[in-house]
Amino acid sequence: MSLTRNTLQFTLICLLLSTISYGQEYKYSAKLAEVTVSGFYKIPVNSELSSLAKSDLSDIRIKDSTTFVPYIHQKEHKLEHSQSFINFPILSNISDNKNTIITVENPDRNGISELSLVIKNTCVERNTQLSGSDDKANWYIINDKIRFAASMQNGFADFTQTIQFPLCKYRYYKLKIDNAHTDPMNIVQAGLIVKKDSQDPPGFLTNPAPTLIQKDSNTGKTYILIKNAAPYLVNEVTLQVEGPKFYSRTGVAYLLYNDKDSNSIFSSYNPFTISSGVPVRFSVICQKASSIIIHIDNKDDQPLKFTGASTLQVQQYLVAWLEKGKVFTLVTGNRDAPYPQYDLSQFKDSIPQQLNILTYSTFTTTLQQPAVINEKPKTNQWLWPVIIIAVLSLGYLTYRMASDMKQKGV
Repeated sequence: MSLTRNTLQFTLICLLLSTISYGQEYKYSAKLAEVTVSGFYKIPVNSELSSLAKSDLSDIRIKDSTTFVPYIHQKEHKLEHSQSFINFPILSNISDNKNTIITVENPDRNGISELSLVIKNTCVERNTQLSGSDDKANWYIINDKIRFAASMQNGFADFTQTIQFPLCKYRYYKLKIDNAHTDPMNIVQAGLIVKKDSQDPPGFLTNPAPTLIQKDSNTGKTYILIKNAAPYLVNEVTLQVEGPKFYSRTGVAYLLYNDKDSNSIFSSYNPFTISSGVPVRFSVICQKASSIIIHIDNKDDQPLKFTGASTLQVQQYLVAWLEKGKVFTLVTGNRDAPYPQYDLSQFKDSIPQQLNILTYSTFTTTLQQPAVINEKPKTNQWLWPVIIIAVLSLGYLTYRMASDMKQKGV
């Protein structure tokens, strides 16, 4: 058998197998707006698209009439933080198995509404009281229901716990930590984290308004269910809350991709604080979420009233060179599609910073549903013959190659 014949047969098998692997179609499509001038365009990822695509958006494609069009996946530039830690001297740190009492000084007496403590890693929770004074003799309570959450840090020897409270201008602050008759936490530093923003806040896309259901138990717990209309991508969550003049609670969020599958639940970042006078907005691990479950521990206080919520995702774009006069379609919904790798990613520096936005229509279902529920899809009629032909061809090719090698004494 000649090399040319072997090559042709091998090519035939590859084509057959590639036809089989291409059988998985993209389920959803939307028509892009008309391209009036050739050039680079930004195509925003909206809430609908994020709900139909995979979590990493790897199954999104741009198509013209014949081929896929290369694109670059771009996220909205996030806020660049430059932060510094203003150290408050720790004047005293006295502990026994009952309490730890720490006194810190704010020398400038600037008004503060939070205090950050650097603590060696620990996996315990502590009840804490905060008081303020101008002379270290007369102390006045600020918050007597602060809860230090357990640290779940990995890879770091310490973590920062920030407590929030109403704006105060005391010179001295005293923390009284309940040690629960055991060893104290190792607090090594106290102060104020000052953040400076180097650009405007990042662009967030607000998903369609979810529904909110609140359930208060008789054991001091509040459970909140935030239900999205579809499994949108979620980076941040906001809550609207009503309560007494002063309150400080700790919440934990859990994201559920599929309401019908409890195995799809996963936790967010560390616990967040719900405090009077401070808007409730917290970050979660970016995932698709059909629902978000929030657990709040009220201790002995009356439950807060949650009146609304919103979920947000960082705005993302597809950046592509599109030619005037061509018709383009956005497709998604292929769970087997790998993340695309295009040469265009090597030329990011050549793409202008300011680009026109190109919108698209509402998505429609691409795949046709069978007329009869029990009827097999028509693709099965040719899929198995193709597989059989491919296997037979591969076997024949292997046999002929083995024969040629035997004749040549290889």
